[in-house]
Amino acid sequence: MHVPDDPSDDSRIKELLTSDTVAGLEKGLQLLDKHYRELIFAGLRKWNPSLLPTDLADIWEMTLVSVAKNVMNKKFTEKGDLHAYLRKIARRRAIDLLRKQNKLTFGDSADEVAAPAIRLLAELQEELEHCCEELSETERFVVQLDISLFFEAGNWPSLEDLTEVYNRQYGTTEHLKTISSRRYRGRESLRRVLTRRGYYG
Repeated sequence: MHVPDDPSDDSRIKELLTSDTVAGLEKGLQLLDKHYRELIFAGLRKWNPSLLPTDLADIWEMTLVSVAKNVMNKKFTEKGDLHAYLRKIARRRAIDLLRKQNKLTFGDSADEVAAPAIRLLAELQEELEHCCEELSETERFVVQLDISLFFEAGNWPSLEDLTEVYNRQYGTTEHLKTISSRRYRGRESLRRVLTRRGYYG
């Protein structure tokens, strides 16, 4: 198979990844890195602002490894949106990394009190990831924002509070009434996590 020297669109990247050649796989991964690294980084920073630059680099490296494994195991498909595919893998690898980091610090006496809260937040983040998979970027942001404001203030924010913070973040004047019902997905996720841990219900 002929390998294009400089493909720049998703269809050619997919063609390279599924070429059944080492050269094609390597070139495809290089182009993923070139075209999607910063885009995935931006999404991860919005998803979890506490991630460090070194965390992002590790997550991206693990994401590319996962893509390569999927290709070699014939689990990669040319159908679907490439960005969404990478974002989904990257968030799963981010959850793996956060869990690993938490385990490394649980043995330290200074972290023993915080450890249960850290574990709870990691579990909540994974629960939110599952419940928001089919939501748009804006809807996912509203769900995350609703949860964040709850932890900051100790009570659930009003729709007006959500709208104010959202518009300040994005520089818009949009009213969130049309997607306000989405925030209850996050609240239900939190309830499930707390119930599993015996704090609720």
